[in-house]
Amino acid sequence: MNGPSVTARGPQVAVAWFTKLRGEKAQVSLTFSTDGGTTYGLPFVVDESEPIGRPDVEFLADGSVVVVWIATVDGAAALRARRFFPGGSSQAAITVAEVDPSRGSGFPTLAAVGDGALVTWTDTEGEGRVRAVVLELE
Repeated sequence: MNGPSVTARGPQVAVAWFTKLRGEKAQVSLTFSTDGGTTYGLPFVVDESEPIGRPDVEFLADGSVVVVWIATVDGAAALRARRFFPGGSSQAAITVAEVDPSRGSGFPTLAAVGDGALVTWTDTEGEGRVRAVVLELE
């Protein structure tokens, strides 16, 4: 199991995490708190298809959050992203890039940039360069 990712903006807190219990299906989940982390709402499923894990979460300027994680898509490992809005509605998950499924690709990292988010990860091809993409989210 990967550790959780936590982000906060004032009293708003979002936590994303990966679970894979023996005999259970893997999934990436997300929950919110509106009281500084004292209580949390019911979790939302971010991805329950074939996630590998390594989630990160970040608040955007409008109060929504973006979650990134590694998943298997069409037989290949992919860096995925999904935006969630206050109240739990969300956009469809998108593939940001194909990645190496090994730990060598590291943990993707998010940072809010304007109305979007910057996501970085390690490209294990060649010398293991850090890659970055600005997600333009609608």
